[in-house]
Amino acid sequence: DPDTQRYDYAYQAATFPDAESAKGYLKRVKNLGLKGDIESGNADGKAWHRVVVFFQGTPTDTRTLKEKLASIGAQKLVMRSKTPAH
Repeated sequence: DPDTQRYDYAYQAATFPDAESAKGYLKRVKNLGLKGDIESGNADGKAWHRVVVFFQGTPTDTRTLKEKLASIGAQKLVMRSKTPAH
């Protein structure tokens, strides 16, 4: 049943040009009770710091996740990965 299958998700919630802003946003993510991390890299010669949120649940559960993240300004989540949870 696709509605009861649980998955491990990774969503990119925000991207910042400076590490301090990314750290501040990650703290807000964690204050919501969510797990996250910062991935830093370069694109077009500029440094970027991406805040990635990790979540486990059903596809329906992601609605709650998206509502929580919207409450701290996440506008468009980019799904980085979705794998069946074990």
